[in-house]
Amino acid sequence: MLEELRQRISQIDEKIRSLLDERVEIAKKLGEYKRRENIPFWDPKREQEILLWAGRYKEIFREIIGLCRRVQEPVRVCFLGPEGSFSHQAAINAFSHYVELSPCRNFRELFDMVEGKRSEFSILPIDNSLAGPVGEVLDLLLERNVYVVGERYERIDLCLLSEKDIGNIREIYSHSHALEQCRDYISERFPNAKLISVESTSKAAQIAKERGEAVIGAELLSEIYGLRVIERSIQDRKNNYTRFIVISREQVEGDKTSLIFSVKNVPGALYRALRPFAERGIDLTSIHSRPVKTKPWDYIFFMDFKGSLKDKEVKEALSELEEMSIFVKLLGSYPSGQVS
Repeated sequence: MLEELRQRISQIDEKIRSLLDERVEIAKKLGEYKRRENIPFWDPKREQEILLWAGRYKEIFREIIGLCRRVQEPVRVCFLGPEGSFSHQAAINAFSHYVELSPCRNFRELFDMVEGKRSEFSILPIDNSLAGPVGEVLDLLLERNVYVVGERYERIDLCLLSEKDIGNIREIYSHSHALEQCRDYISERFPNAKLISVESTSKAAQIAKERGEAVIGAELLSEIYGLRVIERSIQDRKNNYTRFIVISREQVEGDKTSLIFSVKNVPGALYRALRPFAERGIDLTSIHSRPVKTKPWDYIFFMDFKGSLKDKEVKEALSELEEMSIFVKLLGSYPSGQVS
């Protein structure tokens, strides 16, 4: 019985491999066509449609898509390092393992890599469900000449990783923020453990590996450093999500749009700026303010809404917004991400 079932699985695997070979060959031809017609190789809307269709197999299809994309055109994606960070995890989840993933030291470098044509894309955090928006990223979106071409919501699940059994753990390494986010868990499970804060969870994983102790960080650390996941989702607050955006030099199409605008500092100015969207039933998904660096107590507004720059209602609302604003900067439309 066992050998019979294994033989059937092997036969299915042969079919799967044959179909993957066929898919790769078609992807090559598609790449040649895109090159002739000057069509962008990355189509996030199409990829999202496939992943939604794939359902519980979406992680497998993400890698298949990544492989087929690579045979069309190799892609470099930059993320906020070091390796093993949640930004690294978001980059893999957005683009698969079949891209060149390059860690950067800071947010400015992520923008520099795209603007300087050293990378096709950068992925970076812009908002967190507990801590709020990342101000430096908002400021750089205003300053730099890039477009938002995608977004991804990552649940911040912290794990305890070690080569030891849980009862033998004496030291726990991590970044200070991760240790703080797991304070209740540590107090309950490891009241006598020595907590050691280092500059990153990746560095913590390296030390824990060398010393045979434990680290708190993303599950990706287990893949990179060969550590075993002892427990998952150990953070005290479970509903912690970070929204990541993908930036590029070229625009794409999608069902969500981001922009920046500024209005005169007079009573009712912001209300009047938002009214064209409300009157047309356009859903504003977020709005944040940032101070104008050169003019104290004046503010710039960053806004996301559901709708495409090609939609009639959106065009009308933007036309009215531009008439009453000091300036409007369109960051682009892109496929909206899903909170899982």
